[in-house]
Amino acid sequence: MTKRMTVLMLWFLALLAAIAPQSAHAQAMRPATKLAVGETAHFTLSKGESQDYAIQLGTGSYYVMWDLKRVEGTPSNIIAKVELLKTNGVMVNSRLLGVNETSVIARTAEPFKQAKPLAARLRVSTDYGPYEVWLRVIPAAKMAFVPFPFENGDLKPLGIGATQGKGGNLQPYAWAFHSATLPAGKYDVTLYMKRVDGMDSNIIGHLQQLDKNGLIVSGGRINMNETDKEARSDMRLVLTKPTKVLFQLTNDRAPMDYTVGIEKATD
Repeated sequence: MTKRMTVLMLWFLALLAAIAPQSAHAQAMRPATKLAVGETAHFTLSKGESQDYAIQLGTGSYYVMWDLKRVEGTPSNIIAKVELLKTNGVMVNSRLLGVNETSVIARTAEPFKQAKPLAARLRVSTDYGPYEVWLRVIPAAKMAFVPFPFENGDLKPLGIGATQGKGGNLQPYAWAFHSATLPAGKYDVTLYMKRVDGMDSNIIGHLQQLDKNGLIVSGGRINMNETDKEARSDMRLVLTKPTKVLFQLTNDRAPMDYTVGIEKATD
């Protein structure tokens, strides 16, 4: 190799070294909306879209939580994820938070720990949608129930006893939330649904138990799927200590009248 060729080769390699970091930096510095710990970002996430949120995390324990609602208002896939990155684009956690449900609305949350302060990015993305999203990061020490942001998201109280059932009317694909604070013990939770039109046809509804923060409790669910004018189903609830329990009821068919009841178990 001649001296001239050697000089040209060194010049070319130096040029590549200068360009590569700039390209990586430009890719990492995509636009990001500022989000403070404890605040809520409210936005719409379209199919195939991703959005970045810049957040400063101190040392400590946190929860990342979100509520999602399908914009078109009918039950289908709610699948999305949140990734945690450094501001230079280096991945820290590719699955900080995820959701995979078939519904109109959903709430999920996950705890995570930060060993040292980090100027971070939360990258929210989905291959489905569009969704309306409420995203927040909460210090673990301050984790508490956040009111549901959906319409009809208020908690309606439930009593204990045969005459204390509470309910109302639900339109197709609508929902209602109920709550009760119960002493330790065994309880039977009952869901009653009746078609408003009086037809002998599908009655499809779901009563899901939630914890004090509004998150799904595994196994605590009534799935009603009957063909009749009215239907009733129940589940056993066992509490080892006084507990505030929440329930989310969803209606997947025609307009329904419903009642949710709680009674002390007799066996």
